[in-house]
Amino acid sequence: MRWQCAGTLLGLIILAPLTLFAQTPTPTVDYKTQIKPLLQAHCFACHGTLKQESALRLDAGKLILKGGDIGPAIIAGKPQESLLYQVLTKDADFEMPPEGQGRKLKPDEVQLIRTWIEQGARFPADDQPEAAPSDHWAFQPIKRPKLPVTKLQVTNPIDAFITARQEQAGLIPQPKTDKATLLRRVYLDLIGLPPTPEELHAFLDDSRPDAYARVIEDLLSRPQYGERWGRHWMDVWRYSDWYGRRGAKDMTNSYSLIWRWRDWIIRSLNEDKGYDRMIMEMLAADEIAPNDRENLVATGFIVRNFYRWNYHTWRKDSVEHTAKAFLGLTMNCCECHDHKYDPISQEEYFSFRSFFEPIDLRHDRVPGEPDPGIFPDYKLSVRNGPIRTGMVRIYDRHLDAKAKFYTGGLEQNIVQEKPPFEAGAIKFLGGASLPIQPIELPVTAWYPGLKPFVIEEETKSREAAYQTALKAWEQQKSQLNKDLQQQETQLAQLLNSRPAKQTENQQTLLTNHQALQLNAKQGRRTLSHEMTGWKSFEAEALIQFRLKILSDSLVNFQLSNDLSGGRTNLYVAFESSKVITYAPGTTSTTTVGTYKTDVSSLQFQVALLLKPNEDIAELTITDNGTSKIIVDHQPIALNGWNPANATNRGLFLDAHTGTIAEFDEIVFLDKGKQELERFDFEFPGYRQGEDIPGIENWQVTRFSTGAATSQVVLNKPLSESEQKWQQQVTDATQQRDLVKLKRDALQLQLQAARDAKAEYTARVRAATARYIEKVTNFEDSERAASQAEWQAGLSQAESNLKSAELALLQAKVLPQTDKERAKKVEAAQKQFSQSQANWNAARKPRVETSTTYTSLSRIFPQQSTGKRTALARWITSRENPLTARVAVNHIWTRHFGQPIVKSVYNFGRSGA
Repeated sequence: MRWQCAGTLLGLIILAPLTLFAQTPTPTVDYKTQIKPLLQAHCFACHGTLKQESALRLDAGKLILKGGDIGPAIIAGKPQESLLYQVLTKDADFEMPPEGQGRKLKPDEVQLIRTWIEQGARFPADDQPEAAPSDHWAFQPIKRPKLPVTKLQVTNPIDAFITARQEQAGLIPQPKTDKATLLRRVYLDLIGLPPTPEELHAFLDDSRPDAYARVIEDLLSRPQYGERWGRHWMDVWRYSDWYGRRGAKDMTNSYSLIWRWRDWIIRSLNEDKGYDRMIMEMLAADEIAPNDRENLVATGFIVRNFYRWNYHTWRKDSVEHTAKAFLGLTMNCCECHDHKYDPISQEEYFSFRSFFEPIDLRHDRVPGEPDPGIFPDYKLSVRNGPIRTGMVRIYDRHLDAKAKFYTGGLEQNIVQEKPPFEAGAIKFLGGASLPIQPIELPVTAWYPGLKPFVIEEETKSREAAYQTALKAWEQQKSQLNKDLQQQETQLAQLLNSRPAKQTENQQTLLTNHQALQLNAKQGRRTLSHEMTGWKSFEAEALIQFRLKILSDSLVNFQLSNDLSGGRTNLYVAFESSKVITYAPGTTSTTTVGTYKTDVSSLQFQVALLLKPNEDIAELTITDNGTSKIIVDHQPIALNGWNPANATNRGLFLDAHTGTIAEFDEIVFLDKGKQELERFDFEFPGYRQGEDIPGIENWQVTRFSTGAATSQVVLNKPLSESEQKWQQQVTDATQQRDLVKLKRDALQLQLQAARDAKAEYTARVRAATARYIEKVTNFEDSERAASQAEWQAGLSQAESNLKSAELALLQAKVLPQTDKERAKKVEAAQKQFSQSQANWNAARKPRVETSTTYTSLSRIFPQQSTGKRTALARWITSRENPLTARVAVNHIWTRHFGQPIVKSVYNFGRSGA
């Protein structure tokens, strides 16, 4: 039994403290320190002085008991019947806070409120509701207070307030520091560098009463002051160099020329520019100083927020950081809902955003640097690397743009029923209706190409190019002409020494040796030739050519009134045993004859008798293998073809995939059988194995594809002496052509430079007459500018073509042992073809009455909205209670190590 008694006693000893603990009373919940802070953090935003959802306020005990539209919020002693407790525990039909509108209370916080209600929901008798938002200290007008009276003598008004508080608290200030420490502090504060030993000793030895003031003036005048304090303000204004996907070499955030804004900050501080003026220029320099190049870069404050991939992000960041930097307000909270603490509505957010809705970036040229070019608009998947010259700035591009209301912070959630918002600032601070007036900009602001320094630099550049071309011509023309004469003499002697053949007469020797072969076994080959020598086009003109088909798929001969456009007027095609053409008066194909394909080669003689008065040609085709006529005077469509006194008109030779065909003896005869044009592809004009584009104006067209070629081939084998002679003539011809092409290229470069000077002068004159002088007959100057620009474009295209022809020949004469020869020829041929295409485009005749010409630069809107100017004036107004306070807080922070208001970007009711 003893062990049982011992066990019972031990159990009583163990249970005794548990019983005592269970009987400990619940601690009293304190409303002031536990409940009200909880309600303030979670409920006041919708149920306080700023807003009263359902007419319910929870910012004072008596108002909680009073309740709102659906009765009292609590019933003292009965948490289960109290609406406040029910909405926190989901026992009501709804819960608070609503889903997505704030953090739910933790279980221990809900229990705290339950206990407070159970204990009678007591609160102090002097409990007061929140003060009106407009009573918040930071929103009060700035007034100069009276200086407090202090026992200690002070030398600075700020010291008077500090000393008064110290005396009130019974604190004794530290003794005045020694001169060496004082000097070090002020040096580090103002320029970020310690004094040199010489500067320290000079100060210690200076016993003048204003020695310290002199040091400060000296430091403020040093460039290091702007550099030191520029860093502080750059932190406040979020300066950042551009960044993006560095590996992709594109730019997404900020901008590559943002450093000019950095330098402006430093320069402005060193020039002692007023803070209000700096704000004005950062927000609206393009409106208040549109031609002030030094200060336009101040808009880098807005450029810094730039985000290339989403202009919506750029604008919302501009709203957020303008409000934070200058006003100390967290307006970004209002993008999705009314501000929870400050009297700023969501609609006011969008009104504020309308200040920035019209903006875009632009590049401006600066003296001594190349034109940076036009700022590129955003295009999906297009990379835009950093720009290294000029400057970037803001301007109002979309003058009618206004912010649209959207929900959830997502721009795509636009509420179409709400009209766009007019620009407006914060209502309770007097910004509801600002005086916004459109600003007429000076002409050189919206037409920067008319700036004097731009005209001067462009004129000098063209003059320098002209002088360079003139010098090159003058230095080389005599020697080139001499060399050319020698080469011509040598070539003539070689041509006269051609070896004779015993079996053939001289006439036979000069024809039928070579032909043009279009080999399109892979790809397609299309050649064009412009016919510029025709003075007239009469009836009964005759076209003849020989055609040999080695691989029959589709080959055709065309006449065209628009070579560059690829238009076909007359069409004769040989396609897999059929002769196809256009029926008269149409471009519809029809078969007009057939031929046999079961032979080793197909040879035809083609004749076209042109009858332009009837708009037809009579087609006759003879099969040379059988001497049979397979098409006899068949009328086909001419479709208005007429090459007389016109450009861009001529013929096409076209071989489609699978075809090998040879053209020869293409001859154009007038009614009297006099030759107007002949293409016999004979030596020495055409050389065996050469691809003929570039020879006698033959061109490869854009319809050519793949590895197809158009080479000169031999119809008959050459004797050894003939081969040797041809090689000698080829070498001599190439040497002659090298000299001639070089001479012609220099001449054309000089002409192009001369015309470039003239056309720029004409364009400047036209723009000046219209936009600066505003003369009534400005169109005369514009017509002259149009003509001069066309002529300059043609001269430049001719110069480029001749230079490309020279480069092609220089590549071709490289020795066959040169490993890079083939690549060089291919590259030169490609450049030559492009130059030919450009030349063809440049030769298109202009309308004589045209007044169209290329502007001197991009032309921007002649007005700016004036919205940002109005915003800047409101921010810097003496009536605005926030701007100066925010600035002083930043300055105080940098001097004394900690701010007066810890939440430096939030001076609102939720700030520190």
